[in-house]
Amino acid sequence: MRLPDDPIIRELLPEFCAMWDTYLEGAWWPGIRTSRDSQELYRFAHTVRGSFAQFGLPDGAELGLELVAAARAGDWDACEALVERLRGRLRDLKAALPPPCAP
Repeated sequence: MRLPDDPIIRELLPEFCAMWDTYLEGAWWPGIRTSRDSQELYRFAHTVRGSFAQFGLPDGAELGLELVAAARAGDWDACEALVERLRGRLRDLKAALPPPCAP
């Protein structure tokens, strides 16, 4: 995975990854999955697209677009699969990040 060129964005990527780990594993995605709230699903999908695009991560933004389409169609199975792919993109992104500086 190619990291964005902007040094400020690169500095923020570990926090970005941690935030999305929380969204995917914490309350947001599991809550949507449990409640089957279509409006919240669309909001989540739109946030995926926008967040990843804003951070210069086109692979994640594209998954967000696919997730928006699946949310509009009410295709929960496709949404589940796309969220799994998003988890994979986050793993790839974290693996591409440089190790933290030693104290």
